Amino acid sequence: MKKPAIALIAAMLSLALLLPACGSAEENAGENAGAPAETAEKALGDYVYADKVVYTDYSQLTPYQKTEDVYVRYGDEPSYDLVPADDYGTLVPFYGKALCDEGGWSGYYLSGLCTMDGRVVVEPVYAVAEPFSYYSEEENVGKTLPLLRLCKVEKGDFPADPNSGMPSGARERYGVAAMDGSWYSGCIFSNVWACEKFVVGQLDGKALVLDAASGEELSSFDMEKEQYIYNVFEDGLVYLSTSWMEEDENGETVWRSAVKFYDLENNKEVGPFYGMGVFAEGLMPVKVEEDSLWGYVDRTGSWVIPEQYEQAYAFSDGRAAVLLPGENSYVFIDESGAAVSEKINSKNFYSIGQGWWSASDPDDYDTRAYLGPNGEQLLAEQEGYTLNYAGLGCFYYTTDKEIVLLDGSSGRELFRYALVLSGEADENHYVYANTIFSGERFIISEYHSWQDDEGNYDGESRYALLDRRGHVLYGPTEDYLFNAADDYGQRSRGNYVIATNSQRMMTLLDKNGKVKFSMPGNWVEVFGDNVFQTVSEDACLLFDENGKVLLRISFADMLGD
Repeated sequence: MKKPAIALIAAMLSLALLLPACGSAEENAGENAGAPAETAEKALGDYVYADKVVYTDYSQLTPYQKTEDVYVRYGDEPSYDLVPADDYGTLVPFYGKALCDEGGWSGYYLSGLCTMDGRVVVEPVYAVAEPFSYYSEEENVGKTLPLLRLCKVEKGDFPADPNSGMPSGARERYGVAAMDGSWYSGCIFSNVWACEKFVVGQLDGKALVLDAASGEELSSFDMEKEQYIYNVFEDGLVYLSTSWMEEDENGETVWRSAVKFYDLENNKEVGPFYGMGVFAEGLMPVKVEEDSLWGYVDRTGSWVIPEQYEQAYAFSDGRAAVLLPGENSYVFIDESGAAVSEKINSKNFYSIGQGWWSASDPDDYDTRAYLGPNGEQLLAEQEGYTLNYAGLGCFYYTTDKEIVLLDGSSGRELFRYALVLSGEADENHYVYANTIFSGERFIISEYHSWQDDEGNYDGESRYALLDRRGHVLYGPTEDYLFNAADDYGQRSRGNYVIATNSQRMMTLLDKNGKVKFSMPGNWVEVFGDNVFQTVSEDACLLFDENGKVLLRISFADMLGD
């Protein structure tokens, strides 16, 4: 009895000695990606990754077995347009038949609508079926509205449209629907735009305004013959643009243009102006004439900050950047026009998003500094290297051996990643690497190209998924990695990464680099609660995060008439 007890005690002691070496699941996910204990260039940085490259031996994979079509209709009979109802739930576009091989439409797919569990509500009849999305200037993020933009192609005695690429005998007609199918305008407009409160559809000679929540018609306004809608801002302002040709004082024919905005809240047209910026925080930068200066007006068109700047940006967090006249100096102002920062001397100054600004040195265009939302300099170019914005306040620069990620606010180095394809760059060898921010993950891509003695170019690429500390979660690999952005509200942004290869197979990875499943496909779209769509050479598939096929439709041959 003593020997087993001693063995048990020894085993427990061994386990106790091993436990402190165990890290968190996230740490182990990175460290278990195949990292050796030492790397060749350890002095350059504390790399937590492998010199090895992940290769896939496709000859050893089980051949993909084509599944039968999975096509279940929501109702008893097929429907060729959306019939509003309250019990669909969220609707998802899916690709169906190939669109007719005419003019600019050759190679496009017709789309249908189905429920999130794959039941077909509308057959593939729409030339366009997509969620309404826009970029919020005030929040500096992409946003998706709970609306669908739909388009049908009508046939008739219509002239060719060079703007859309439509041939004679056909025209586009757009509509908008609630994402849950509870209301639908019908495809009756020449185009449609939307913001959170309003939908604006353009008809011949007028615009119809709908409530974005209910589809109820609220109002309409007349439009000039050459006028078109350029955009609809979040605050319910419609950006109207007009272009025309006329003779100048020398008798030469020239293009003229003017812009206005229509206030949907007050049913009032404001303008014209020569130029307009983005309406944000109650103010819009405008200039009245081509040679006049910029100022700011409110939604009634009244001047709040008079014309006095050579350039003016939209307000964000109570501040806006302006270029002072007669000098290469920018300054941040508040909503009264008072300067709230020191002068920033720069020949080239612009927003790079999320409150960050880029400013070139006044004496050296290629030397740049990066500033925060108050105009304070937070980060400067590293000596000999060019900084690039990676997203969410992080920057990186690349040498011929590594990519270095920095925190923008503090300048602190987050990690160094040794390039697999590192090598001296010269006139015959080009080394390139960049990084894409994906939630709390980074996708590193690197490319090495060269030219042989006969002048032929060749190259190779590698990709890797890293966490914020530089741990490699997947790769390096030849498979192309990209972020699976959710087209429906971006709820899945950063949660999944897609890997594709030259064999047109796609692999779904979770944010820790774990493979979920693989299937054929050329690209992937993500919808809402982890529903995915991929298109292969012969079919469209809708599936869940476990690879269960919800809908599969084989593509028909090109339609004739």
